[in-house]
Formats: sequence, C-alpha cells, structure tokens
Amino acid sequence: MPMLDFYTDKMRKINAEQETMAETCDSEKRDFTPDEKEHYDSLSADWEDFHGKREAEEKRIARGLPANPRKRITPDPNSGIKVETRDDNRAPTFQYMDTSGHEHRCLRFDEAIPRNDLGDEQYAVDAGKVLRAMTLNQTADLNEYEKRSMIGGSDTAGGFLLDSPVASQVIDLARANSVVMKAGAQTLPMTTSELSLAKVTADPTSHWRAEGVAVASSNVTLGRVTLKPKTLACIVPVSIELIEDAPNASALLLETITASMAATLDAALLAGAGGGSSDGIVGVRNYPGVLDNSTGGVPADYTIPSNVIAALLNANCPTPLDQLTWIRHPSVAALYDQLVATAGETVQPSPWVSQVKSLHTTALPSTEGGGAEHVEILGDFSQVVVGLRTSGMQVEILREGSVSDGTTTFNATSQLLRHIRVYLRADMIIQQPTWLSLMSEVDLS
Repeated sequence: MPMLDFYTDKMRKINAEQETMAETCDSEKRDFTPDEKEHYDSLSADWEDFHGKREAEEKRIARGLPANPRKRITPDPNSGIKVETRDDNRAPTFQYMDTSGHEHRCLRFDEAIPRNDLGDEQYAVDAGKVLRAMTLNQTADLNEYEKRSMIGGSDTAGGFLLDSPVASQVIDLARANSVVMKAGAQTLPMTTSELSLAKVTADPTSHWRAEGVAVASSNVTLGRVTLKPKTLACIVPVSIELIEDAPNASALLLETITASMAATLDAALLAGAGGGSSDGIVGVRNYPGVLDNSTGGVPADYTIPSNVIAALLNANCPTPLDQLTWIRHPSVAALYDQLVATAGETVQPSPWVSQVKSLHTTALPSTEGGGAEHVEILGDFSQVVVGLRTSGMQVEILREGSVSDGTTTFNATSQLLRHIRVYLRADMIIQQPTWLSLMSEVDLS
C-alpha cells in the first residue's frame, strides 16, 4: 500500500472510531467519561499527525519524487528470520547478505532511498524551502523537520552542509529524472566505499540419466564484480537577490541541478568508457558481455529491433516483452516514427516491438563509426545495478570562495553570491549482460 493510501486509511479509521464513540454517548444521553475523553483526544492528535504526513507525501508526489510504498516486515515461520514483503505483485529485486549477516535489497525506480534513522522526518522536508531558508537565514516558514535538517554543521569554506533528509530528497529527484532508472535499473544503497558481488561467468550443464548410470558433473564458474563509487558533482552560483525576489527560485534551481545530474549520470551508465575516462564508470555501451547487434544504415521497417529481441530470447532472457526497454536518441525515435511504406502508409512496429517500452535521451553517443551513427540499447535494464554511496550524497551552501565555469569567475563574498554544491557517488554493474543488446544501425549523416 502506498504511504498516501496508508495515511488516508488511518485517518478514515480514526474518524469511524470517533463517530462510534459519539453515537454511543448520544444514544445513552451522557457525556464522555474521563477515560473516553482522554482516548477521544488521543485519537484527534493521531488524526492530525497522519493528516500532516499525508500532506507531506502529497507534496513529494507533486514535486516528482518517488512515492514511498508501505513496507511490511513479517516473520518467516520456517526460518525464524524476518523477510520483507510488499503489497504489490512485482518480482523481487536483487538482494544480498553482507559478511555481518545483514540483508540488503535494491530499490526500484519508484522507491525512495530509505533512511531508517529518520523515520517519517524524511517525508516531511521540502528541500527547496530548506535551501531558500539557509541561503537567506530565514527559517520562520519551516516545519520542525525542515529546521532540524538545517543542523547539518558548517564547513571551513564558510558554508553549511544540509542534513540527510535534504540530500536524500535531492538524490531521489535526480534518480526520478534518469532515463536509465525509468528503464528499470535498480539502485543499491551502499554503506561502504567498495562492495564486491559474485556473478556467474559460466553456467553448469544438466544431464538426463538412466537408472544406475552416474551423472556427469559440471562446474559453475563464479566471478567477482566490485562497485567502487565515483563522484558526480554540480556547483551553481546564485545571487542572494534572486533567492529573495523569486520565491520559486530555490525549487527551480534544485529541479535544474537534479535534471543536469540525471543527464550526466545517464551518459555514464549508458556509454561510460571506464578506466581513465572522466566518469570512470563502464557503461552498458562498453560493458563486457553485452550483445552487439549493430548493422549500420538507415532502417526501412522494424526488422532490426525485432532481430535484437530474438537475440535476447536466444540468450535465454526470460523477461516479458513489455518489461524490455528500447533507449534511443530522439533523432532515431523521430526517424522510426516517420517511416513510410511504398504505398504511403505509416510503417507500424512488429508485434514484438510494439510491446517494448521506448525511452529517449540525448545522452547516447551519436557519432559512432566516425559519422552520425546513433547507439541504441534494447533489453532488460533491471539487470543494471547502480551502487549509490548513501553517505556520499551531499547538498552544501557555500558562502565564501570562488568558482569558475571556464570563462567567468564567481566570487561569493564580493558578488553577494551563494554557491550551491550537490554531489553523489555512484558506480554500476550488470548482472546478466547478455540480456541487453546494442544497436547502432542508424546513419543520419
């Protein structure tokens, strides 16, 4: 059950219980007893609490943040171990257990990064309001949770480090803007600087046997992949006058920053070269084992993506077609949209291709082969696991120092500016590379 529905249901039940209490007193022609009055007032306080939390969740959803599904922890009677269940019917996400015996679960696109130490505080903070209040030293309009998030400490650069609720919300906004996340990539919150996971590099072989005949053995080969988060940062100088005169400026700045970070993150996740590249991330384009069905040339119909789907099925990809995603450059999407047959009618996608979800981004390479060939990727993006260092998500407001965009220098002190700095640390692995395939058949030169 989503948190919004959970709060609404709690409020409805409280109203029903209070109405029953009032009707009982009316029918018996009496007032509340002291105990009944205390219980009635307690219910009223609970109702106000749930009402405030519901309003905070409505604001989260209105700002485009992932909703927060209601979680249940129920004991497994067979093992005595607590296991997490959900109120939806989706397949379970990737999970692992660390050396301390703690279980960790990946997050889907529509799940916010959990902060168990914050409780409902993380859902009642408006990052834009906090940013504006910190910039102007005006806190009168903040609720108790937002004021608490400002107590994040100061740094030697004369600035402020905003506390966890704001950082988590900003990173959730960046995730919500990421095309790779929308395609199904999972987020794995990391509590350590490195995380090593196992992957299967060679499958075992199964055999039929006759009675009394020995079964031939086969080995399964396991390899190790390591997540080592790299830093993605954005710093924006903004004038105090702009924040004072435009009430929506802080929220707009956060939207712009998170959109920029999402696009840069997508570029690395899709086509990062790893090694000595600026991002250091090996993206899908260069990930070992990802299928390559590039053909070159301009398509006349949907045969090429249909053949890619066939290649995924031949690689034993079990994902339903409607859960596959085709990510391509907007120019490629427009080209396919404008395909016309010889008789003048619009070319329709094949039955397979028509089931696949389509997303677009300019983060994909558009100069393959020394020309204008555009890289496309089709497959099961839930195999992409993005490790996100939870302690490496920061939002800072710097009141001193200078920054430069390469041509102009901005000085916070002399120009009455504030430098807003946001950064995160991330890396990625692919669990089953053969369930993703490259395409680069479109030459728009």
